[in-house]
Amino acid sequence: MTLAVTWLWIAFGLVLFGASVFPFYGGATGAAQRLRVIPFAALGMLVFGTLAVIGRAMTFGAAPQQLLVTSIGRIWMVQIVVGVVSVALASRRRRDTRISALATINICGFALAGHANAISGWLGAAVQAVHLLAAGAWIGGLVALLFALREQPSAASVRRFSRVGIICVVLLAVSGACMLFINTGAWLPITYMAYGKLAAVKITLFAVALALAVFNRFYATTRGAWSLLIRAIGAELGILALILGAAVTLASLEPYG
Repeated sequence: MTLAVTWLWIAFGLVLFGASVFPFYGGATGAAQRLRVIPFAALGMLVFGTLAVIGRAMTFGAAPQQLLVTSIGRIWMVQIVVGVVSVALASRRRRDTRISALATINICGFALAGHANAISGWLGAAVQAVHLLAAGAWIGGLVALLFALREQPSAASVRRFSRVGIICVVLLAVSGACMLFINTGAWLPITYMAYGKLAAVKITLFAVALALAVFNRFYATTRGAWSLLIRAIGAELGILALILGAAVTLASLEPYG
């Protein structure tokens, strides 16, 4: 149950970041629909973040306020405050750079509470933050693009997203390899361990998502097959959701176990 709530917390946080950044490069197409994603994502981030923190406190047998005596607990509390402010700003349903900044702070909070920071300090946290921000730009941007295409199909918007998507894929691949090395001391998954097996599954799913992205950009978009593109984007988001689920599970496992 705690893993599922944490998955939703992170998922909504990533969507908030990517969707709030998308209007600055995605063009005017579907602007009204895109902006509707942001309040929903901000509310989900706050609700599931609060539930996750309460769940963690109950697991530790402590009241939520007692988490303030731990560094991770203080990070979680900052993330809750960020969620509250994000909901307040997002309710206005207009482009606001402060929402993107708050979403960035929230994602950095996840990085500070992760394995990489515990093992390698600020360097590990920075690598994980880059990994999560790239994931957020891809996932949240894709959600925003899906809403935009449902309102008004536009090959130009797909091309703009694809250029950002390429950067995200490169950052995800490089930072993911670095995180694997930081966490396990190996550049490739150690598949005789539970952590390594799940990491291998995550990498395989990443390859599948990348293949779908290539199909969407160079087949469905160039042929103007908008219905096919929308369905394929939905499938891509489904694969990315599985990847995020694998990542959340990895965070609960010992890297050498």
